[in-house]
Amino acid sequence: MKRTATLLSKRTLAGLLAALVVLTARGQAPAEKVLVGNQGNFSDANGSVTAYDPATGTVTVDAVPGLNTLVQSLTLHDGRGYVMANTSDRVDVFDVATLQRTAQITGVPSPRYLAVVDAGKAYVTNLVFGGPGTVTVLDLATNTVAGTITVGDSPEGLAVHGGRAYVANSGFGFS
Repeated sequence: MKRTATLLSKRTLAGLLAALVVLTARGQAPAEKVLVGNQGNFSDANGSVTAYDPATGTVTVDAVPGLNTLVQSLTLHDGRGYVMANTSDRVDVFDVATLQRTAQITGVPSPRYLAVVDAGKAYVTNLVFGGPGTVTVLDLATNTVAGTITVGDSPEGLAVHGGRAYVANSGFGFS
């Protein structure tokens, strides 16, 4: 159920302003809308995406309906949003303009963070318990899993630069 509000809590406003500062600092114009991934409670599957329209001051809670998961992270690329649905072992894809989900990529164990390699490929770190960490390769054209790469213990963040992917392993000791 979508809820819309025009009043902002201090915490929400601070987060939205921080997002605008980061976008402006990166040399980008302020967004037509600001999207915030809200993790939710780990066991309650109540994570969400909140949308803020700076032109009107409108905040839409649960802007992308039906996630029903813990939202680990949110990545935007080329008009699409990618929600790492951590406790549901999937990546939800939505259209940034309409906020409607367009695909679910399943078979991604405990997705953490996504980095786009190029227009057709992205990497997602996976926190795998009881084994080595992995990175899932996504085909963005078909919204499917294209492969898996074994990496070090408990991968978290990653970056792609100069044709290489760099994975930060947390070393939680889960493997």
